[in-house]
Amino acid sequence: MGADFRPNGTHDWHSATYVSEWIEGDATRDVDRRPMLRRLAGLIPATHARPIRVLDVGGGYGAVSAEVLERWPAAHVTLHDYSQAMVSVAAERLGRYGTRVTYRLADMNERGWADRLGGPFDAVVSALAIHNVAGPELVERVYHDIFGVLRPGGALLNMDLLFPASDGLAELYRRDPTRHYNWDVRVTPADVDSHLRWLRRAGFSEVDCVWKDLELGLLWASRAA
Repeated sequence: MGADFRPNGTHDWHSATYVSEWIEGDATRDVDRRPMLRRLAGLIPATHARPIRVLDVGGGYGAVSAEVLERWPAAHVTLHDYSQAMVSVAAERLGRYGTRVTYRLADMNERGWADRLGGPFDAVVSALAIHNVAGPELVERVYHDIFGVLRPGGALLNMDLLFPASDGLAELYRRDPTRHYNWDVRVTPADVDSHLRWLRRAGFSEVDCVWKDLELGLLWASRAA
């Protein structure tokens, strides 16, 4: 099977009803994801004493932002998404953090989307979002855009789907006995090696796949100070 790079898949992220139903189902996985999101938040290059500005790309209903805000009491988070319905839910869920959170709407598929986010930022985080843009060439452009809003010395931490580029590896992934029967494996030109290459071309000085469990991985990319 080929890679599915349709913009945002078949999801109707602008429908409040659809978003509410999707979150209701997706939130059942929050308990399993929380240790990974805490690990992501803990890798932000910061100290508790220094205020930092963090951008959450494709932040959805705020799961990653919440972990960042809890881990770093001096952090201000800008939660980005392109769905007003998602942002509305996030604003309700994160309401207890008050002015420590700002919300911005922008579509990563559009040129100039990052100009609407403010910045510069000390760190950019993202989880299960960037793979939704409309093609591998746009993933690379998104990395360029993120590099542009990062301060020197800042870092991008992107937890995302990194499907394999070959049928052989895809079959290996499918044999995982813990895989849910509804979760298929795609063969894609946007594998981990491609992401690391795109990050380097975007200007990041150090890049790595910090951890990976089959198709789910955490990418690290730092901008030289």
